[in-house]
Amino acid sequence: MLRYSLLMSVLFFTFCRNKSSDEQLVMVVDKISLRAAPGIESPVVAVLQLGDRVVDLGEVSHFETELIYENVAQRTPWIKVVTVKNQRGWVFAGAVNAGEKMEDWLLKKRFECYFGHEFTNRLRTWMADCSTVQTAGALAVVYRRGIALRDSMAYLLGRRSEPAGMPDYGWMDGGIPGFVYQAAFDGGPPHLFVDYLYWGEKAQKTSGTADDEFVQVCFAVFPQDSIESFFPVWKFQLSETASASQFGTGMHLNTMRLLDKSLSQSRLFEPELWAFKDALLDDIHDPINRYWQPRDRILKELDGITTRPPGCLSVSEINALRVRRNMFEHPEMEGIIVNMRSGE
Repeated sequence: MLRYSLLMSVLFFTFCRNKSSDEQLVMVVDKISLRAAPGIESPVVAVLQLGDRVVDLGEVSHFETELIYENVAQRTPWIKVVTVKNQRGWVFAGAVNAGEKMEDWLLKKRFECYFGHEFTNRLRTWMADCSTVQTAGALAVVYRRGIALRDSMAYLLGRRSEPAGMPDYGWMDGGIPGFVYQAAFDGGPPHLFVDYLYWGEKAQKTSGTADDEFVQVCFAVFPQDSIESFFPVWKFQLSETASASQFGTGMHLNTMRLLDKSLSQSRLFEPELWAFKDALLDDIHDPINRYWQPRDRILKELDGITTRPPGCLSVSEINALRVRRNMFEHPEMEGIIVNMRSGE
């Protein structure tokens, strides 16, 4: 038996020597079960002791579990490992120590848990690329890649089945550069909003000014904290989910002028600037929109737009605004709600 144990120790040592330090883990919880599959209901393969060493085999569960150790609740995925006795199984990730890079290691495991190994590699490659941008063109590329990754994450989270209830996504806070985590008001998947301060700092360090001009537009659209939200400057927030248009304050026209200024400098961020323009026009034309300002102020801003149209507007868009102006002449007859600020 002693000879067998010694042989297994030698084999395990040799195995560990061929593995990176990131794959070698130490148990930080005493008497933790190594299980045949992820989850506390799976059969126990072995019981691991405090200080036992295992090797991470790179597989992660597709769900997290909350367990309590020493009166502290932890919620992490399960990982597949192999022990010194060549026992393979699944252990709670919160029960191990991955060394100096523990925080980054656990964040990677959580990304793999929710989004899969391939997507996590794409995400981490993008994170590395974010730190090396040197030109406005390169920043535009990584910015758009970041938006695409963010949208993919939202799609994947929205399609997940969560039989144990909605997970705590708080671990995402600060985990993705350039984006800010916000829990969903309705308890659904979280939101990741663009942090324009992050991109503004990046833009200041690049060659070229197109990215600086674009970020300045973003600051104007989200002036409160320079973070993307459901309530840009032309919206008056009524509740967590509802708002009224601020059309009539001049914000729509001012924003269009800013778009013109940015587009006159460069077309590098044209798709993003057009998206802002489309959002402005949707706010004006939305048949179910409500307007915070009175009729006369709305008509005044519409006249300002149509008499000296911003360059970002097409002829058809200008004509549509003239038609909309006629509707605002008699808003009650058109079913348009204006002057919400009066409380009437």
